[in-house]
Amino acid sequence: MRSLLAAFAFLTVVPVPVRLAERDFARAPFGFPLVGMVLGTLVALSDLGLDRLGLSPAFRGILAVGLLAALSGGLHLDGLADAADGFLSARPRKRVLEIMRDPHIGTMGVLALVFVLAVKVAALVELPHPMRWKALVFAPLAGRCMLVSVMALLPYVRGSEGLATVFYGPHRRLAGLWAAVCVPAAAILLLHVVGGLLLAGSVFAITGVLSLWSWRRIGGLTGDTLGATSEIIEAAVLLFASVV
Repeated sequence: MRSLLAAFAFLTVVPVPVRLAERDFARAPFGFPLVGMVLGTLVALSDLGLDRLGLSPAFRGILAVGLLAALSGGLHLDGLADAADGFLSARPRKRVLEIMRDPHIGTMGVLALVFVLAVKVAALVELPHPMRWKALVFAPLAGRCMLVSVMALLPYVRGSEGLATVFYGPHRRLAGLWAAVCVPAAAILLLHVVGGLLLAGSVFAITGVLSLWSWRRIGGLTGDTLGATSEIIEAAVLLFASVV
């Protein structure tokens, strides 16, 4: 239970009622899929409520994307912006890491934020009502599951620095396997077998491409690349659902 509370404390702005220790955060990745599902369910319920009030799909899409970002404290969006500034800078590895550490946002970071947020909103506008709430539940879950799976695959390149170091304990590969299993299981429950497997396959494929890019660019991952992975997977899920 304390590790689950640690997952909520790290991934959301929800206050937890207990004082947490480092060992609680070490096992927190096991709870990341549940955190994603809870966030997605809250956003989906708010979207359904706004629909009953007669708000347009476009306006509800903007509010849904904004609410998800607010509940997450903008954590992953910040990582997306920093990763874009570094990875798209055409600089060597050492300089890329320095750029991602810089708290100021650059042009590429702004463009990445605008593009990903625009894709999310546009995809939600295109989604019919039954598919819309399913996509809103699944997208945050998949994003946070892939965050855990990537941690199981790639080394952390900042040594003992950074927020992600606490998760690199002896259980990270088991947590990565658990997160990888949650993706197809949730997708099949929401979209049935064929659609669920196609959606899960696309999530794994995109995560694989992002992981390979991160490996070749900086030799592993940072907290920023984890946040970027989560945001890109969310956008990809919503886009895939709108196409289907």
